[in-house]
Amino acid sequence: MLQVQFRASEPVWRGVEAVGKWYELYKGGKWSLGDETAHSDEPRTEENAPDKESDKKDFVSERNLALDPAEWKTQDHYAVMGLGKLRHKATEDDIKKAYKQLALKHHPDKKTSSSVQNQEEPGDAYFQCVKRAYEVLSDLARRRAYDSIDPEFDESIPSSDEITSENFFSLLQPAFESNARWSKKQPVPSFGNMKSSFDEVNDFYSFWYDFQSWREFSYMDQEDLENAENREERRWIEKQNKAARQQRKKEEVTRIRSLVDVAYGCDPRIKKFKEEERERKLEQKKAKEEAAKAAAEERMRKQKEAEEAEKKRKEEEEARLKEEAAAAKKEREAKKKVLKKERKSFRSMCQTYGNFSSSESDLPQRLEDIDFLCLALSAEKLCEMRTVLENSPAAEAKERFLSEVKRLKEEELKADSDGKSKPKTEDKFQAKTVWLDEERQLLIKAVKQYPAGTVRRYDVIAEFINSHSSESAQDKVGSDIITQIKLLQAADSALKDQVNRTAFRRFDKEHMSRPDVASAAAAEHEPTQRYDHQPWTGEEQKLLEEALRTFPLSLPNRWDRIADKLPRRTKKECVQRCKEIARIVQARKAGQQTFN
Repeated sequence: MLQVQFRASEPVWRGVEAVGKWYELYKGGKWSLGDETAHSDEPRTEENAPDKESDKKDFVSERNLALDPAEWKTQDHYAVMGLGKLRHKATEDDIKKAYKQLALKHHPDKKTSSSVQNQEEPGDAYFQCVKRAYEVLSDLARRRAYDSIDPEFDESIPSSDEITSENFFSLLQPAFESNARWSKKQPVPSFGNMKSSFDEVNDFYSFWYDFQSWREFSYMDQEDLENAENREERRWIEKQNKAARQQRKKEEVTRIRSLVDVAYGCDPRIKKFKEEERERKLEQKKAKEEAAKAAAEERMRKQKEAEEAEKKRKEEEEARLKEEAAAAKKEREAKKKVLKKERKSFRSMCQTYGNFSSSESDLPQRLEDIDFLCLALSAEKLCEMRTVLENSPAAEAKERFLSEVKRLKEEELKADSDGKSKPKTEDKFQAKTVWLDEERQLLIKAVKQYPAGTVRRYDVIAEFINSHSSESAQDKVGSDIITQIKLLQAADSALKDQVNRTAFRRFDKEHMSRPDVASAAAAEHEPTQRYDHQPWTGEEQKLLEEALRTFPLSLPNRWDRIADKLPRRTKKECVQRCKEIARIVQARKAGQQTFN
């Protein structure tokens, strides 16, 4: 082809080098100037078809020839370099070799003659793209930035709906293998298979849940620092680029975590391990419960044995103590029985001598002396003294009795004056002061009048007795009250009978002078008579009592109704009979209230 340039000067002839697809086919012997098969629409056969490899190379070359160097940042640099299949796996030697081959073929110095060096060719733009691609891929940092946004990388994640136990490994293993290229830690644990152990699977998911990616997105910065006009604009660009990178990094972390979560949730090995773990825990729990049950049974058995042994020991100890207590009680009862018998015999003997009393006035004192001897002497000494007194005449027995009382009281007074302990007695209650019958009656009345719970009860009772007693020459205190109460509670029947008789005689002496009381007392020993001297029978007495219970005091004509129940008695006789019974009961209560 002849190209003519018109200039102001005379024309110059320049040579033109033949280039292009058809020229290369012609030079290679694949096509001749007279061959028209290249322009025909007939299908090619193996004989007339051009070389397939050469066709591919020429096609790539023609496609790359259309690339715009100004858009180099959006181009696939591996494809421009002819390394589209190797991509991130290409080594430095592969990149250098590919660039060298492309430079030998597409460098402007290799394609133009010396006569047309200033003329631009269409392949120059492609070589500019090759040069840009080489600059990116030959620099380690720039290549890593470009690899981070590799357009051929598949960032899709299989959904849990399309994953089954059959296609789990075929879908997820390639995804993990492709994403493993971003890991800072190498080597990456293998995805494994159904035969992988628990430790292998656990290590795999632990690695991916703590996945550290070196992927960074600086290559996708929208603003270029080189275009900044001043420092403020450069800082603003840096700020915008940094925010965009952080957002993309966050999305990348979320994508990786989603992939791991989907895999973990659908992994049949995890399900198998969880089932095995559940069964193992159930077995451990069962074994633990059985061990605890066995331990509890053993503990209960030992506890039961210990309790039985302790119970047996306690029973033996209780039996021994019971036997000792029974023996001691039997001994005490025997001694008490002997002492009681001796006291009773001694009192009976004293009664045969008239209680050694010469008159009724000194009888209470002699009774108190008898009680004093019974409390002060032991059973043996009482027996000895009783024997001596029984074998002595009345006068001599009385003298011996009084001398013994005097001796014991002198010993007691001497012991008190010397600050020594009192002589031992068989009874734990010993009177410190002399008590008259009137004082005992006042004590009984005061005990009922001031019951338990009264403030300073015994002092109040002592003051009551001191203020109401007319014969006592010695005031009583609280300790005297306590001692006398215990003495009366421990007294035998003979003393009780004697006190009752004394109280009844005092009642007769004080009240017999009154006519109504005298007639009531006489009525106690004589049968009740009507005006016609008819006594009250037992049947009439029973009817009277029933009528009294039937008709209450609130009835206005009560006695008339009571008399109607007794055909042989009048209203006046019924009233008189009730009054007589009331007097008799009052007299009996006065004599019995000491111990009631």
